[in-house]
Amino acid sequence: MSFLQDIGDFIKKVPPFTRYYLTLGLGVSFIMTFPILPQKYASFSIMKILFRLQVWRIITSYFYIGQLNLGFIF
Repeated sequence: MSFLQDIGDFIKKVPPFTRYYLTLGLGVSFIMTFPILPQKYASFSIMKILFRLQVWRIITSYFYIGQLNLGFIF
């Protein structure tokens, strides 16, 4: 149980911006890696952003780190 407490203490010491960016990056990458949200919905398309007002494309393309696999861990 102290191992989980040590991890929690370490996460609390990380600056807020870094902590939130890492959480969003891993969350978006998890959603894109597993078929929860197809990659075609997160691709950056300026035409769809301007003419269809799909603003989430800016956010998801910025926070997408990559496929979560063994290479990502290393």
